[in-house]
Amino acid sequence: AALGLIRSLATPLLAPLPLLTLHLPAILELSLGGVDANDQRKSMETLALVGHLLHWLPVGGASDDVTAPDDFSRLESALVQRASLECPLEAARVSKEVVQEMARRALGAGGAMEDWAPAFLNRLVAMLGHQEGPAKKGADMARYLTAQQSALLRTTCKLFFAQMTPRAHQAASSQVLSFVLETVAPNAVKDTSFLVEGCVAADPSNALPRFVGDLAPSLLERDPAAHRTAAWRLRLLRGACKFGGSSLVSQKRPLRALLDRYLGSEDKRVAKAAAKLLRALLHGLLETYPQTAMRRKGGAGLTAQSAAQGAESGAESGAEGAKAAAEAGAVAAALAIGSGPGAWGSLTVEWHVCGADEIEFAVDLLQAHLLGALDRLKDSRSPLVWRCGLREMDQCLRGASSLLHDSPDDHKLAKLDAFTAAGRLASGAVVASDEANLAGVLSGLRQRVAAEVHALLAILHSSEASGDLGFDRTKLTRMWLGLARSLLGEARSASAQHCGSLEAAARGLRQTLVPAWALKAAGARFEFTGCEADLDLGRWLSRRAMVTRVWAHFLRRQSEAFKRLPLALRDVGTKPVPLVAPYEAILDDVLQVARGELSELRRTAQFVINETGWTFFPWLLKLKLPELVESVASPAASFQRATGSAYLLGQPKAMRKVCADALMSRGLLLRLCRSSLDKSPLLSAEETSKLDDTLFWLVGRYMASWTPAVGATGDHEARALQADLLELAAAPEVGWRHQLLASWGVLHLAQGNAQKPSCQVWAYFAGPCLAAASGSALQRLGLRAICRLLSPELDALKAPPQSVQNVQNGAPEEEEGRRASVVGLLLDPAFAPRFVCALSHDRHFAADREANQAHAQWSKGVKEVLGEAQGCGPTRFPKTRLGLSSPCFKSRHARAVKGLLRLVGPEGALGFSRALVAASRTALGAPDRDPAEDRHLAASAAEVAAGILREATAEPTRGPASQDLVQVAVDFFESRLAASSFDLSSDWCDALRYALAKRSIEDAPALWATLASRARASLDRSTAAPSQGSESKWLRVLTALISEAQGHPPAR
Repeated sequence: AALGLIRSLATPLLAPLPLLTLHLPAILELSLGGVDANDQRKSMETLALVGHLLHWLPVGGASDDVTAPDDFSRLESALVQRASLECPLEAARVSKEVVQEMARRALGAGGAMEDWAPAFLNRLVAMLGHQEGPAKKGADMARYLTAQQSALLRTTCKLFFAQMTPRAHQAASSQVLSFVLETVAPNAVKDTSFLVEGCVAADPSNALPRFVGDLAPSLLERDPAAHRTAAWRLRLLRGACKFGGSSLVSQKRPLRALLDRYLGSEDKRVAKAAAKLLRALLHGLLETYPQTAMRRKGGAGLTAQSAAQGAESGAESGAEGAKAAAEAGAVAAALAIGSGPGAWGSLTVEWHVCGADEIEFAVDLLQAHLLGALDRLKDSRSPLVWRCGLREMDQCLRGASSLLHDSPDDHKLAKLDAFTAAGRLASGAVVASDEANLAGVLSGLRQRVAAEVHALLAILHSSEASGDLGFDRTKLTRMWLGLARSLLGEARSASAQHCGSLEAAARGLRQTLVPAWALKAAGARFEFTGCEADLDLGRWLSRRAMVTRVWAHFLRRQSEAFKRLPLALRDVGTKPVPLVAPYEAILDDVLQVARGELSELRRTAQFVINETGWTFFPWLLKLKLPELVESVASPAASFQRATGSAYLLGQPKAMRKVCADALMSRGLLLRLCRSSLDKSPLLSAEETSKLDDTLFWLVGRYMASWTPAVGATGDHEARALQADLLELAAAPEVGWRHQLLASWGVLHLAQGNAQKPSCQVWAYFAGPCLAAASGSALQRLGLRAICRLLSPELDALKAPPQSVQNVQNGAPEEEEGRRASVVGLLLDPAFAPRFVCALSHDRHFAADREANQAHAQWSKGVKEVLGEAQGCGPTRFPKTRLGLSSPCFKSRHARAVKGLLRLVGPEGALGFSRALVAASRTALGAPDRDPAEDRHLAASAAEVAAGILREATAEPTRGPASQDLVQVAVDFFESRLAASSFDLSSDWCDALRYALAKRSIEDAPALWATLASRARASLDRSTAAPSQGSESKWLRVLTALISEAQGHPPAR
């Protein structure tokens, strides 16, 4: 807690006045005990505190610099100016003597940090030497904390060594080198490599020869059996080479010898360490990264911006920025670094951009380990050779992506290939100038590699290799999939993989380093835009934070450019691009593995398609979708092929492409509906059941993306598809789930069509669909479909006649005939019992509540179909602030009854309402009914009465004829409530609240008279104890009526 508190206070105590420097020696001394291998959280807090201080304070400084008159006066004047302008209240309380003491301590902070650095480094290497192994699987929190500690250690090491003066850095390098030579700590190899990486990246010209010169000879002379030590030192060399830059060229001979010796090692750890060294070597040679992320030239001073922001040194800093920007050239232009006033204008960064010598070294490595590995794999059947060769090729592609252009011969692609990518820009310029004959070597290299990778899978799965490779063929195929992923696009930029982590780090630095009041004043944003807010905010950011923001911005633009390159292959010029054919062949190979026999390989291949294929080559994968749709439910397809195709189609990117094409969308829907008819004789009963589950999982994904076709051509296709689906839905040999899916398609095609639903659609949903088994999913869908189909019919009744004629684009006589047919279906004597039965079963049952299930348990896809079909327009009930009384009453059911009465018209409303009431009475009095359903039958009866009463009191139907409807509802209401208990009266309370919400009591005088007389009678008999509970229900219902209706009840 104390460490975290000091870290939180560090920024306000360092800016605008360096108050913390007065207590810096004590803080540094106390922080040493925080680096403890036995306390992970304390070590993390300590590393965070040290990293925070290292953003501002240098490590090292000559003692005579403290008393230098020029430095002292410059810093003193800068401190006085900052105190008066940026913190006037603080300046009024700080005397001149205190300012002078702060200036003296600030100039001496480097010396204090240099005295502390060896002790801190000793504690750090001691912690690494005693570090435990990685946490076991399942210990998620322990693994998370270990990853966080590694990230903090990496950041702190970069800051620690980068802030050092040359003298302090030389001493620290000797200390680190002594540790890595005398110790072998496999559990801490990753964190130790971060230590070496930070040490070398700070001064590669001096540190890299020392590390390579001391580690490489021992590796070349060591007995090959000492695998543990070899893996340890190779991993450390990887960290040393990752940001080595041009200094790597001078170490070409020992590094090549190490790769030649250990890349083919039989020990897996040694071979992997050597392969990662190869990748880091290519990264250090070819990628673009900042080389002076921390120090300015000279390295002394309180911060990277302290004295430079003073009035006297502002002009000098601007001159340095202009000079550095001129030296950076195209890189600085690509990064859009401004040259105006403020901290961003004075930011100077030296970037590593590969030159001819570095590219020549990288080409030698590619010829030896990329092309050489290809030649070895074609001539060998040894599992060891294949494992090492595939690993070498993968690391080469991931490390040398900046050098492997898609098509250097095409001028259009060459321009795109260099878009905001400084590494490719530099390499392309060097190759174009034909220095060292590199252009001839690199021309068509990527195309050749892609073609050879396609041929490797055929060799791997050939009958000749099956006996030699044996069981290793599965593992080798998985490695081949990783190689294909790298080639398709994952390794198009090795540095771009760090973009997300850099952006997150930059956001964290902004929140940690910048005071809250400065953020509010500047209106700061994360993105580097060069605007005034960013320029003003730069005064509060350390140099490392500013460089991190610029680097993350550069990598983001570079990553987006690399993603656009494969898309450009589709339409470059009129001639076909030669590289497209190998890419298409590789995608075909991955698709075959994704639908193959082995489940482990299928998952890996499907991941490659979903994460890499759709990101870089969506236009090629779109051409493969018809084949996937055809094999989803084909009788000739195997179980693995069908399920693999279903999984690939179920991904959002693929499904959106399928649903955007009317032909593919129709084909997929029909195949899903016919899958029960087209069962493959090759599948067992268990495989058939699993395939059905997979296909109905695909149904949910299809529903989320599918929309009905519109337009002239779309309407014709929609009608044809609707006819096919109606035929399937009515077929008795089709399974109920497939009937449900076909019914859903019919419903949405009817709603998506510009015409109102046809008589055939109404006849299906009001007939066979609604007459399905009680409580079945098909019956529920039929009820919800009727609610959905009512909306366009009722909208047409509200519209004027000429509008209806314009919408229908047909004769009014045809529309009247269609509507009369629909009304005839509703007035059919068989419809009312079906509808009432569906109302009572469209709810959760007691079995679900006993199992503590919030929803009924359906198989895959069924729940999605029912949930999607339920939406029937916005509603709000109850309309007052009082809550619902009944858990079973559903206002949407009452609204459906009201809509049906409106649709049948005044002529048929009375007869239809009487039919609904009679059906409800019959259901409640049926001798063979299940007693568990009585509660839901009572609720459905209340919903019928509410819908009738709501329609009877509506404005369009109000009049003498509506009183007959009111009387039907009141009679039914009185008889059923009299037979109900007090608990069940809650259904009728909500029914009355729905029926008369925002309506006047005077619209239903019969209802008021009945309730008032019943209430008076209950009060007269209130002294009778046995009937007190049952009779009080009338008062309860009367209270609900008065609270919801408008106006005042009659006085009598």
